[in-house]
Amino acid sequence: MGHCFSIELKHPSPKHVVHIKPSMFSKRKGSKSVHVDLDTFDVYWDLTDAVFGSSPEPVHSFFVGLVFNGDMVLLIGDLRKEMLKVNKSLSDSMCLLKREHVFGGKVYGTKVKFKDDGRVHDVEIECDVFGLDDPLLVVRLDGKVVMQVKHLVWKFRGNDKILVDGVHVEVYWDVHDWLFGSITGSAVFMFRTCLVDGASVDLSQSLGFCLTLYAWKNE
Repeated sequence: MGHCFSIELKHPSPKHVVHIKPSMFSKRKGSKSVHVDLDTFDVYWDLTDAVFGSSPEPVHSFFVGLVFNGDMVLLIGDLRKEMLKVNKSLSDSMCLLKREHVFGGKVYGTKVKFKDDGRVHDVEIECDVFGLDDPLLVVRLDGKVVMQVKHLVWKFRGNDKILVDGVHVEVYWDVHDWLFGSITGSAVFMFRTCLVDGASVDLSQSLGFCLTLYAWKNE
């Protein structure tokens, strides 16, 4: 395929680090079980119809799933139903976690889809803290301001809520290191779907989602 990947599993016991080598994924579709002490890791993948863009990461039509002791702990890709068919004992309720590092001087951006049947949004975080007495944090979604945090020196950590595609999203921020730490430190932002005040969106029937962004300044 011209693409390969590997998985590293860090067991709670520090003496166990399991490396699943890229050669295991020479087949476009398959599964593999790894046993560590009394624990079992099951890896499932299907890259048969995977579509790749300009980067090594598949764009769509694929899945890679990781099951720990019978519970789904990671699912990458858009073929969720196909993954659940592979192992019918798995629950249809889970949370998708994504971590990303972004770099910039003042503006940090990424793309994100908050629910499996939603559309891809452009998320932009703007924050300039150096040399300012009263820095401001701004979050934009598709170019529209959805959140502002003033008096950041006193509110360097906090959270707020926004509404995206009918889903409530909690936004957490921690810019302590930008304000009081090393100039090379990172700020941390988290976007997590949630239920608020009896909202009609039933996340138990779809993928919950949590994106953690580590924002590093280029200076």
